[in-house]
Amino acid sequence: MFLTILTLGLYSPWAKVRRLKYLYRNTHLAGGSFDYHANPVAILKGRLIAFALLLGSTLLYQFDPFLGVVFALIFLLIYPWMLVRSRMFNLHNTSYRNLRFGFAPVYGEAYRIIFGGTLLSVLTLGLAIPAVRYWRARMQVNHSRFGSLGMRLHESVTGKRFYGIYFEAFAAIFVVSFLVRFSIGDATAQLLSTPIYLAVFLVLNDAIDRLVIGGIQIGRHSLHCGWRLPRLLWLRLTNLAAILLSLGLLIPWATIRLRRYQVAHLEATLSASGLDEVIAVQQEEVSALGDEVGDAFDYDFGF
Repeated sequence: MFLTILTLGLYSPWAKVRRLKYLYRNTHLAGGSFDYHANPVAILKGRLIAFALLLGSTLLYQFDPFLGVVFALIFLLIYPWMLVRSRMFNLHNTSYRNLRFGFAPVYGEAYRIIFGGTLLSVLTLGLAIPAVRYWRARMQVNHSRFGSLGMRLHESVTGKRFYGIYFEAFAAIFVVSFLVRFSIGDATAQLLSTPIYLAVFLVLNDAIDRLVIGGIQIGRHSLHCGWRLPRLLWLRLTNLAAILLSLGLLIPWATIRLRRYQVAHLEATLSASGLDEVIAVQQEEVSALGDEVGDAFDYDFGF
């Protein structure tokens, strides 16, 4: 934080790499640890390009609103491409036991889901949002890999279950809001509406993450996610309070506190051959992959 402030933000890519290296190297699975290999210069380059696009759009709009709108539309047109490149970069630079993850360049599917999904959500007045989010999650998982082991989302993870999570979230908002208004009146209820919406939003995202992560299969191996949503909500809200009260100084403590819970409640079910044999075989098979996406640079957006 000190070096980032001192350099007016230019050090932030190096800070990101140092932070992720520390977190990944201290995350262990079956006796092995993860690692992060990104080049901070590549991250800086991506951030400078993104900043230049944003600044250019703002300046153009000040001088000529029409050109500003055109520039913004161009940015939107390349946005799905940027998201795919970002995910390719981050997975390629993540490893477990020196074996890298990866993501396929599925630009066409990204454009269909992001643009088509946005249009469908607008036309259905938001009713298609759970389906679009399911399509995005399926794309993210099904086109990822560990070495040459493909990943896939288990068939039990369906769009119907996404709709169920959204329905429960909106039902919770309705019931809690009604009870609050009925018990303390409209004026006080308006003050409490923001924390209520924040809590439901956090639980909604954690519920979807739990569903998706718990449905990931890597080759013949599978993941299981045992997160308890009330516990996660408590951790997130108390972390937020601690960060605000400490003016940001407790961000490291909050980060480790949340990550320790999340990782401790993840399990991997391995096939009969065991992970060591898989790693040995995959290291031989993947050696030919080389740096196929090594020239990709991080826009730092992510899905």
